[in-house]
Amino acid sequence: MADNLLTYPDMTMVARKYLLAGLAEQGITGVPVASRIPSPLPEWFIRCFALPGAETCKRVQWCQVIVQVYGTDDEFCSQMARICASVMRNAPEMEVDFFDTGEKLSLVSEPCELNGPAPSEDPDLPDWPVYRFAVTWTVQNQLWMP
Repeated sequence: MADNLLTYPDMTMVARKYLLAGLAEQGITGVPVASRIPSPLPEWFIRCFALPGAETCKRVQWCQVIVQVYGTDDEFCSQMARICASVMRNAPEMEVDFFDTGEKLSLVSEPCELNGPAPSEDPDLPDWPVYRFAVTWTVQNQLWMP
């Protein structure tokens, strides 16, 4: 067995941290961002989660991140979704402290592909406006040493 393993980080956590850092750079803070619908429901929130990626070689995988912006105002959700989409598309240019160590890293590289945002529906919240987009990232793995 190899002494050191190459692993991929939790991409839902990575996506959430990229999104929060990018929104903070735009002066947008205090945003509820989670992988599940929060309870109780805030006035607006962002749901963000990663789908399993396809490994392209031993050190690289593609990962798709889904982001949904929920709120009580359709125009506000549309605007926030466009801002979030720009932030997530810009991930290859960002460095973030993912592991709360003080060290900023860039885990995403080009190519990166954005699809959306577009209006969507959620059967769990049928009366809420929702805007959704997907971004596909190229992700470098990390050395894990137990």
